[in-house]
Amino acid sequence: MIKGKRYAVLIGSSKYPQDERLLALRCPEKDVDELELVLKSEDYGYFNEIIVLKDSPFHVCNRKILQVLKLAKQDDLVLIYYSGHGKLDMEGSLYLATVDTQIDDLEATSIPAENIRKYVRFSPSRKVILVLDCCYSGRVGDSFLKGGVEDQLQQFQSGRGIYILTASTGLQVAQERQEDENSLLTKYILEGIKEGKADADDKGFTSIDDLYRYSVGQMRKDGFQVPMKWELDVQGDELVIARTGKTPGEKRREQTQQVLFDFLHNEKLPWEIVKKAVEILDSGKSHLSEAQAEYDTLLDELVQKRVKIMEFVFRWQAIDRKIEDELKRKQKSTLYHKAQNARRERDWVLVIDTLQQLLVLDSTYADASDIFEDAQKQLEISNLYATGREHLIAGHWPEALSALTQIPSEYTNYEDVAALIERAQTALTKEEEDILDLGEIEPARAKAAGVFELDLD
Repeated sequence: MIKGKRYAVLIGSSKYPQDERLLALRCPEKDVDELELVLKSEDYGYFNEIIVLKDSPFHVCNRKILQVLKLAKQDDLVLIYYSGHGKLDMEGSLYLATVDTQIDDLEATSIPAENIRKYVRFSPSRKVILVLDCCYSGRVGDSFLKGGVEDQLQQFQSGRGIYILTASTGLQVAQERQEDENSLLTKYILEGIKEGKADADDKGFTSIDDLYRYSVGQMRKDGFQVPMKWELDVQGDELVIARTGKTPGEKRREQTQQVLFDFLHNEKLPWEIVKKAVEILDSGKSHLSEAQAEYDTLLDELVQKRVKIMEFVFRWQAIDRKIEDELKRKQKSTLYHKAQNARRERDWVLVIDTLQQLLVLDSTYADASDIFEDAQKQLEISNLYATGREHLIAGHWPEALSALTQIPSEYTNYEDVAALIERAQTALTKEEEDILDLGEIEPARAKAAGVFELDLD
């Protein structure tokens, strides 16, 4: 799969004593040191020749890049990596700062991206990777794409291919975060290779395109830098930058299942773990959730005998508990927000029903118990109000007053309660007066009727 020799030029510029406007950087030296370890490892990169230039003058860096690109044959792969300050000239062209760079003489004291383009153009190699972890690194595309598409195709018509990966756009600065030991793009490149996270389809090796997809996904989560890429006559996954150190997909699946069933047969693993493990293996790496990926990594450790069976079971169950806790956390949060939305809509029945479910899961969750008690009171008041109005409409004045007068005055959502009570009281008073009037009239009528009867006699 990996043909030809593999060369790398790793440039890390941390110090800039010639110009105080170029601040010293913490990460570049560590970036190139760690990348060198990965690339020369037989488990990962297996590069034949790696040239590391730390705080080297611009003319040394230019010469080494040129020499390696001239040395490489057609099937050889060349990786050119830079970590440091990227600077733009007045025309917006990108320059890579070195230990002797002076901003006022930028064009004459740094590495022009245009020079790298020329060196690549005349190199026999058709597999070149350029990785720039620096500010404004996206501007390198201007150098490699100048002259338009037709000119570019002519430049690479002999079969040369170059893949460019940059830490940011042409307008962005690149981050060196205090909590990280590496520059941001380099951090995810190393992570993608060493932990196999970039090998999404579980093929056993990592292409530069795999690294781009992984890095861009992670850096978008960080929410600031936007890595960029260019592919010029690249033959897909030919540009393999490293192995993952893991057995490829189907073979790994078979080996892992064999190990699992051996432990099951010897009664050292419960069936529940084996069943879930097989389901994870059948899913494939690219379809695993973040939580499932933890199980998958633990399975690798078991197969590679880096963990004993008892520890494996303990850690597997710990992941189970972690996932269960996270699911409960999300469930509780969902119920709480559902109750809050129902509360805003004054749907007290839904509030009470939702919070009952939440309080079963966690009786101390936030202010859920207080909201629950308030919702019960609100529902009681709502029912009293509805009952009072129904009796008022039906002309049942005593019943209406009995319900409405139980509504406390502080419940301002029922602003017309006082008016309804007054209406019911007025109606009831009138009704009572009518009854009294009727009580005086009837005896008078009866007396008059008796007199009339006597007169007739």
